[in-house]
Order: sequence, then C-alpha cells, then structure tokens
Amino acid sequence: MAKNTELPYAAAAVFLFSACHKLLGLLILYFATGRSLGLLLSFGDTPSYLRIAQSFPLPYSDPAMLASTIHYPLYPMTIYLVNLLANNWIASGYLSIIGISSLASVVFYCIARKFSSHAFSLALLSSCLPPKWVQVSLYPLSEPVLMLFLLLAVLTHLDRRYCWSYFCLSILLLSRPLGAIFLMSFLAYDVFHERRYKHFIYAAIATLPFIFFHGYLYVLFGKILLFQHADKGGTWGGSIFSWPLAGLLSGLVDAQLTVARKLYTTIEFLLYCCVVVAAVKSLKDGMASLFSFIIIPYFAFTLFLKGDNHNWWMLSLPRFLLPLAPFGFLYYFCAPRHKYFYPALITASILLGYAYIVGSHYMHIQYGPYA
Repeated sequence: MAKNTELPYAAAAVFLFSACHKLLGLLILYFATGRSLGLLLSFGDTPSYLRIAQSFPLPYSDPAMLASTIHYPLYPMTIYLVNLLANNWIASGYLSIIGISSLASVVFYCIARKFSSHAFSLALLSSCLPPKWVQVSLYPLSEPVLMLFLLLAVLTHLDRRYCWSYFCLSILLLSRPLGAIFLMSFLAYDVFHERRYKHFIYAAIATLPFIFFHGYLYVLFGKILLFQHADKGGTWGGSIFSWPLAGLLSGLVDAQLTVARKLYTTIEFLLYCCVVVAAVKSLKDGMASLFSFIIIPYFAFTLFLKGDNHNWWMLSLPRFLLPLAPFGFLYYFCAPRHKYFYPALITASILLGYAYIVGSHYMHIQYGPYA
C-alpha cells in the first residue's frame, strides 16, 4: 500500500491521467465526427444544463425554464462558477465536467488504498471503464457530479467522519434526485448494521437543501415539481416504473431498438449482476459491507424502470448503473495480478472507450435515440 507521503503525488498523477484521457477523447470525437465543440453539446440533456447555468445567480427564474426543472442545480452551478473565469459557456461546460470526473477518480483512488495494494492501477482503470463513464465525462451531464459526491460520502464514512459523509450526501441530493436512494442506504447501514441511531438526525439535516430547493421552485412556479413528465417539459413519457425487468423483456422484442442497443444493454446488465452477487456475499464483510447497502437497493430500484412511451430500462440503464461501477473494481480487481495485467487492461479500456464514444455518436445520428 502506498505510504501517506506518496498520496499527493499519486493523486495528482491520477487526476492528470484522467483529465488527459478525457481531453484526448474529446479531440478524437471532434475530428472523427467533424462537428464543432458547440454542436457536440446538443447531445442528450446538455442543452438543459447549460440553460440552467446561464440563468444563475437566480436559476430557473425564467418562466420558460419549467422544462429544465427535471435537472438539478448543483452541476449547472459548477458551470456558472467556471464560466466566471473562462468567460465561455462551451469551454466551461467541458472543463467543469472533465475536472469533476477526474476528481472522482482521485477520490476512488483514496478509497481503493484501503483495500488494495494496486490502488493506483485501479484508479486509472476507473477513469477508463465503463465506456459509458468515458462518454458522460466528456459532455456536460450530472452523472460525474453524483459519482464524485457519492465516493466522497463513502470515503468520509470509511474514515468515520460521519458528519462529513452526510454533508456529502446532502450535496448529492442537489445533483440528481436519485441521490435520495443513497441517503437512505447510508442511513439503513448506520441504523440496522452499526446501530448508530443518532444518524437519523444527520439524515434529516441532509434533506434540508433538497427541501429548500423544491421550496424555491414552488415559489417560482406555484407548484411542487418532482420527477416531471413529458407533458410538463421533461422526457419521461408515461410512467417510468413497471414490473421488475419489464423493460428488458419488452426491449428485447421492440422493433424500434437496434440490435446493437439490445446487446449492449443486456451485457452491461449482466456485468452489473456480477457486482450485485459480490455485494450480497460481502454483506458481513467488515468495511465492505457498506458497499452492499449501497449497491443492492439501488440495483433493485433500476429493475423497475421502464416507461410507457420511452423504454428507460433499455435506453438508459448503463447511465443509471454507473454509480455501482467503482465497487465492481474493488470486488474483482483488488487481488494481485500478473505484472502486465493492469497495463494491458487499461490500454484496452482506453481504446474501447474511444471506440464507444465515436460509434455511439454515429449510431445516434443514424438511428436517433433508439440506437
């Protein structure tokens, strides 16, 4: 295990590797697609996050921004702060997301040091896998923000700094509403596994920023806005929930979805199933038992995703399950390996990630959101 004196240098190396990896990926995407960096920002939810950022310091204050209330303010605020220095919204979007995702790799390195002598290699690997992580780390999307604060919550909890852990979870709630699941997971672990009953107070306090945010939206729009649907500006057509795995079963026979999409999502699902199996086995495994309380409820939640007009399970599962990926590295790659194992795996992961972001872009252009 690395000595404490080596930590700053190793952490800096992880950050630089991750940032350079993402910048090179952005350049490859730019030259491979022939599209400007501004035009690339039309991908997915990025226009909405940029609109929110541009509305600061009073976010969502324009009545026309009702549609953007499905996206939470933490990441747009980061873009806004970076733009105060960069004075360029496009550059601020890219710089903020690359910086945040690189910081997430650094925090993961700090966690991995507690479990493996190969923490540095695991951290480099975590910046390259899964390929979907590479993609969302290039575009101004909120997944890296959620990942960063989830990992910070884990790290501080492992260090027994519980107040800071719940503080990170409170901030997490302002990145994506799914953060509520992780808050409940930490609370369940503390209460039922560790018998720390006073952590109910920490959890209650952690919800205050979330409550204040929705109170602010209520003042602006005169109604409670939580999990908006398509008719109110969002893209969630119909109910997003159904019977467990209904999204998988209906997606496999959906003629609108490409074969590549069906195969990719199914493989990702099976790989994450392996993470869940390891989580079940480690329920009583010391510090790692915290991971089980995080993984199992969140994975169970995703089983119910579907959507009536928009198959959320088949189209978005790889994005939804990204928070579980770092724990998979800790479960399956901590043991000693051949000296060429990590360099070979990291190199292959880098190439796979670049191929994915370019291929995904072309598939999206050709087949639309069902690619």
